[in-house]
Amino acid sequence: MAGVMGEPPRALVCPITLDLLCDPVVDANGHTFDRGAIERSLELRPGKSPKTNAPYPDGSPRLTPNYTVREMVDTFLEAAGEGVEPKRIRVEKRERAQREALRRRTQLQVARELAAEAERERRMAEVQQAERIRMARVAEAPRRAFNFPEAGARLDQLEHDRNFGGLVLVLVDASSDDATKMKVALALKRLARDNGNRAAIAEATIPPLVGLLRDGSDQGKADAAGVLGAFIEKNLANKAAVLREGGLPPLVEMLRGGTDKGQRNAAWALNELMDDSGANSAAIVAA
Repeated sequence: MAGVMGEPPRALVCPITLDLLCDPVVDANGHTFDRGAIERSLELRPGKSPKTNAPYPDGSPRLTPNYTVREMVDTFLEAAGEGVEPKRIRVEKRERAQREALRRRTQLQVARELAAEAERERRMAEVQQAERIRMARVAEAPRRAFNFPEAGARLDQLEHDRNFGGLVLVLVDASSDDATKMKVALALKRLARDNGNRAAIAEATIPPLVGLLRDGSDQGKADAAGVLGAFIEKNLANKAAVLREGGLPPLVEMLRGGTDKGQRNAAWALNELMDDSGANSAAIVAA
């Protein structure tokens, strides 16, 4: 092209391609580049100016069309005379180049978003799988512990570790015998005496214990009432949790027709549920 029209002015040459500008754009620093050239450069070195090699002030080149330089390019080409493409052809080429650049940017953005979403899903799946494995181990460990002669020692270990969830799993497990359930109930009562333990115990144990009150054997119901009585003794939050889980009706039913042990434990638990405001007391009397 230089042989036909002479050397173009430096202001009309892209500093990246060193060729005449086709689709001139100006960046945040005021430097002009060919759009396709600077976009390819930014893909390789995001946020950095190809001219200065320094990061843009806010990380964005903020590319805008440089209409002044575009007009200067057109004027230069028209002045070159024969052998120069008509302006209509140059405009069409420029528009095609712009559409292609937009398509490439869109494809790149979509690819990055898909990759990021796939990575988020992979990490979420890993977290969920790890949680399932952890919960399976927590659920299985107490059951395995009571299939062997050293069950008593393992129960002591659960109490030592303050594994409230593990103790409750043994308490509600249909395969646990009454003697084992009694040991678990006593262990939970001992742990509940420490007020620092009660909140943690309640969160893990009150819902299954209320379930045992409703659906367990006579021995299981009696043990559950005894443990609940220890939980709610002078503890308003645990009283509210027992009532919220629906523990009042089965306690009243046990008081009316349970075993001797069940009636004693139910009476204790109901007495602890009565508060100074009288609201709980009225509910218990009504039941």
